[in-house]
Amino acid sequence: LCAPGYYSTTGHIDLESQADSCRRCPGGTYTSAPGSTECRQCRFGLSIDGGQMSCAFDWGVVLLTLTHVLIVAVLAWALRRQLVGIRIDDVCREDDTIVV
Repeated sequence: LCAPGYYSTTGHIDLESQADSCRRCPGGTYTSAPGSTECRQCRFGLSIDGGQMSCAFDWGVVLLTLTHVLIVAVLAWALRRQLVGIRIDDVCREDDTIVV
């Protein structure tokens, strides 16, 4: 049988032909049971190097996600502040256009 962290189409090594030998799971995937025929994808926020039995918490993914959320929040806040800062008295109509 292929060891955990490795897979093959049959789940085991063909000792005679070596045609279906066990392959290491690629990065971001894992197998936890011996004799696996496929590798499983790590869930969001988890990562792993290939050939492992489980996924681990990935701080890089979490920090990148939090950074994107923070950027969107700051941009939304700035846009809202800019729009709220425009008073109706500041808007004048000239030739069917709005001038601020």
